[in-house]
Amino acid sequence: MNRRDFGKLLAELNNDLRNEIAELKTDISTTKRLNTSLKNYFDKCEDIVKKITDEETGVEAYHELVKSTKTKVDEIKLGADQRLQEISTS
Repeated sequence: MNRRDFGKLLAELNNDLRNEIAELKTDISTTKRLNTSLKNYFDKCEDIVKKITDEETGVEAYHELVKSTKTKVDEIKLGADQRLQEISTS
């Protein structure tokens, strides 16, 4: 191998390495963007989970309140229906 061939080989190697470095930089940038997106996504998920499960203001708390209220309404309705039946038969 002469100097000229060796120089071409080095130039090709240098070019290949530069391309690989550029690809790595692109991959690093993409990974950083994805990492940021994932962090934002999980932060939002945590907020949603808190909104659902919070003991005082969460959706589950309101659901339990609604179930309790419905039970009370059903009891009152049953009593009113019974009273109406009594009045109707009297």
